Amino acid sequence: MWIDRLREKFKLSATAFYGGSKRLGRITVTIYNTVSINHPELLKYYSFIVLDEVYYAGSKVFSNIIHRLSDGHKVMALTATLKREDDRHMVVLSKLPVAYCLDLATAIRHRLVAPLEVILIGVDMNQEERRLYVDIERKISGVENVLKNLDDREGGGLRDSLRYT
Repeated sequence: MWIDRLREKFKLSATAFYGGSKRLGRITVTIYNTVSINHPELLKYYSFIVLDEVYYAGSKVFSNIIHRLSDGHKVMALTATLKREDDRHMVVLSKLPVAYCLDLATAIRHRLVAPLEVILIGVDMNQEERRLYVDIERKISGVENVLKNLDDREGGGLRDSLRYT
């Protein structure tokens, strides 16, 4: 995806260093597994590093990538969901402070996120499944309430992005 996007949007040529392709170029696209587990030395060849979905780099398996970044690296870390339930996002934040944060209300107002659509599907459940379902339903209602509160503060318009079918 990144190689195609770089070519289509910016007319840049990039090589792939993952799976069966192991080519280094001026711009090289790789994945966390490749760098963290097999080729951590790749980081020393580049001064500008883009970490897509950087919350992965907080994991125990991939955090060595964060620890290998030096002061000479320029890093752009991207994610929509930095906070991790295991609090290992703090590993990322210890080396990479947040430079810009786009809140959900602004993203929705500018149509940068797809509308949320909840599709209700009836199913039979046992008692344990029902308990889990009710818990998840409660969490979803909490998110919906947060969005409605944002909508009220922002003067309306966010509710339009919530659809039930």
